[in-house]
Parts: sequence; C-alpha cells; structure tokens
Amino acid sequence: MSRIPLLLLPLALLAAACDSGSGSSLNLDDGSDGNDGSDGSDGNDGSGAGTSEGGGAQGGGGPGIDPALADREVDYNEALRTASLKLIRRLPTLAQIKAVKDAADPKAAYTAELDAMLASPDFNARMVKFWRDTMRMGGDGP
Repeated sequence: MSRIPLLLLPLALLAAACDSGSGSSLNLDDGSDGNDGSDGSDGNDGSGAGTSEGGGAQGGGGPGIDPALADREVDYNEALRTASLKLIRRLPTLAQIKAVKDAADPKAAYTAELDAMLASPDFNARMVKFWRDTMRMGGDGP
C-alpha cells in the first residue's frame, strides 16, 4: 500500500499550488505602463473587486474582476455536492450537508468535508484506478 501516497503526489502538488495563491491577486501587468510590479502594488485597493474601464475583464479594457463574479453568492452545499460526486462518485450524506449548512463558518466546514473526502478509501481507490488506467500500456507487446 505504499503506492497510494505516491499516486496522490500529483494531486497534493496541485492542491498546494492552488492554495499558495490564496490571499493574493494575479498580477496581469504586461509592463506597458512602465510599472514592473516589483513595488508590490497590483493596482487593486484591497477591496477584492477590481475595476476595469471599458466593459469588464472580457472586453479587453484591462485586467479586473467581472462584476457578476464579484457579486456572486457562494453556495457551499452545491459545491459540496459537486465535489463529492467528482471525488468519490457519491452524493454527500445528510450529516455532511447539515454540517456545512449549520456551521458558523461554512467555508471552513466545506474545507473540512473536502479533506475528509480526500482522505477516504473511496477516493484512494478511485485514484489508483485512474492512474492504473492512465499508465496502462495498450496491446500485448512482442
């Protein structure tokens, strides 16, 4: 069973890469304004909602957060259901749903449930199957 931690290494690296970006914004400065971004300023006022003159982030008016994305409400129960189906191929239990719904900090409860799913034997078996299928060589060979 020493292969399981080795098989989960790519997932752990991905999670660490995603987690290291929390609390900081993506610097999309192309250097055209003379500011190389080395002074730590990213053009945001720290409010979490960037502004872009010229029709939003998709309109080419400059980097920023789309107002529709900035105003969205996060539904952790929907995210829990989606994550559960993708990670362990099962719907979350009623206890998991209630734990996230009734928590004082839904994000922390959601994160705890995700950690439990990632540590479950169902997820480990699914990853073993995935990597076996991925690394399987086709044909019988000579």
